[in-house]
Amino acid sequence: MKTSQLKFVNTIFLASSLFVVIGCQNQAEKAELDKFKATAQMQEQNKEIVREVINAIDSGDLDKLGNLLSHNICFHYFS
Repeated sequence: MKTSQLKFVNTIFLASSLFVVIGCQNQAEKAELDKFKATAQMQEQNKEIVREVINAIDSGDLDKLGNLLSHNICFHYFS
């Protein structure tokens, strides 16, 4: 192989290696971002449930409160 051909092959190899590394990083970053979005969405759903529970308590709507809470809920009171 001539020197120019060897340089060309090395350049192609390095470029393809770089594309593989960048592609793997983007997948890892995408997975981390998806996990963050799922966590944020779950937090918003939990906040909405808490708001509904507080509104049901404030309005005295026991039927709505009963639908929001588990059927086997157990309250603990400190004395």
